Order: sequence, then structure tokens, then C-alpha cells
Amino acid sequence: MSKNRMLLGKIMMGGAVIIAIILSVLGYNTFMASNVKSAVADTRRVMELPGHANQLITWVTDYALTWKTESKDDIQVAADKAKKTLQGLRASYKDDMEVLSRLDIIERQFNEFQTQGAQMADAYIKYDRVVGNSFIAKYHEQGENLEKSISGLIGVFDKKTNAALNRSILISILAAILIFFAITAPAYLFTTATVKQIKGLIDFGNDIGEGNLTRTLEIERSDELGLLAQCFNAFTARLNDVVQRLMDVTSVLTQSAKGM
Repeated sequence: MSKNRMLLGKIMMGGAVIIAIILSVLGYNTFMASNVKSAVADTRRVMELPGHANQLITWVTDYALTWKTESKDDIQVAADKAKKTLQGLRASYKDDMEVLSRLDIIERQFNEFQTQGAQMADAYIKYDRVVGNSFIAKYHEQGENLEKSISGLIGVFDKKTNAALNRSILISILAAILIFFAITAPAYLFTTATVKQIKGLIDFGNDIGEGNLTRTLEIERSDELGLLAQCFNAFTARLNDVVQRLMDVTSVLTQSAKGM
């Protein structure tokens, strides 16, 4: 009975472990899904930065060629959009020093790019093409540096998103392995105990067939196999009693025959 209870306790413990693992994995995956979703949203924000830079180039060029006030206003609109995107990223990654450092560099380069573009446009408007052309090399250099910094930041976000996905996949695989062992271990223990009991019944039957009526089975469980073991013990006890009576009767008859 005690071993049966121990086995039942192990099975219940295995079930509790399975439930705990499933709940933990569900909670972790929910948390990771939220992180991945946030990382994807932030990656989309970063992907907006090249668009803002291209808009800035477009409006600076248009302003330099047409001198339109609307184009000058559009330059500021593109710059404001870029700053708003950077501010949103700062709020999301206020504790990530690597991202903050890259955002500082991009913001500084964006301001320099905007300033250089405005100076180039003013040179074209106030002076002549020769003076304006003197700003082009520096303007393009700053634009290339800005694009490289933005590409680097995009690479960082790609790595963060992939790392989050990989962690989620790894945890799911480990959880599946743990659940497998949590299920198979109690089943293995239960099967082993059952096979052991059946083997004991077979050995017991062989001993009876060979005439050993003094053996009894140890009852370690209260299920059908345990009841069967009780029946075997009761049957053996009765059979042994019958044999003993026959031996007594035979002994008495033998003594009577000698006395005659």
C-alpha cells in the first residue's frame, strides 16, 4: 500500500510539474511575443528614418533650385518627423545604452545634415551656383554618414528581434523536452511496477506447479493486481490446508494398518 501511494504521489507530482511548465511557458511566450511585437514596431520606426532623410534631401534641393518658401517649410517638417521618431525610440529604449548612443549620433548627424543643407540652399539663393556647389561635397558626405548610422541602428534592431525570437523558440523546445520527461517518467515507473507484479504472479504460479505451497505473495498495491495477489494467497492457503489434512489422514491410516 505504501509503495502504491508513493507511485501515485509521483504521478501526481509529475502532473503538477507538467502544468507548472505549461503555465510558465505560456507566460514566457506571452511576454516574449509582446517584446517581439514591440521590437518589430520599433524597427518600423527606424525604417522611417531613411525616408525622412530622403525627404529632407528632396526639399533642400527643391528650395535651392526654386527658392520656394513652401519647400523651406517642408524641410522643417521632414526634420520634425525625424526628431519625433528619434524621441519615440528614446522612450522605448531609455535603459539600453547601446541604442541610446546610436540615437545620439543619428540625431547629431541629422541636425548637421539639415544645417549643411540649409547653408547650401542659402548659398545658391544668395550668391551663385559656384558658391552653392562648394557645399555639395560636405553635404553628400554628411548624408552618407547619416545613412550608415541609420543602417547600423537597423542592424541592431534586427539582432534584437532575432534574439528574442530565438529565445522564445529555445524555451519552447526546452519546455517540450521537460514535458516529455515529466510525462514519460511516471508512466515508466507505473509500467515497471506493473510488470514487476505480473512477473511475481508468474513466478508464484510456477512455484505452485512445482509443489511449493508455502510461498505467499507480497501485496504492494490495492488495484486489480493486488486483489489477484490476495486471491492467489488465499487459494494457496486453502490448497496447503487440504494437502496437510490429506497427509494427516494418510498418517493415521498408516499407523492403523501397522497396528493390525
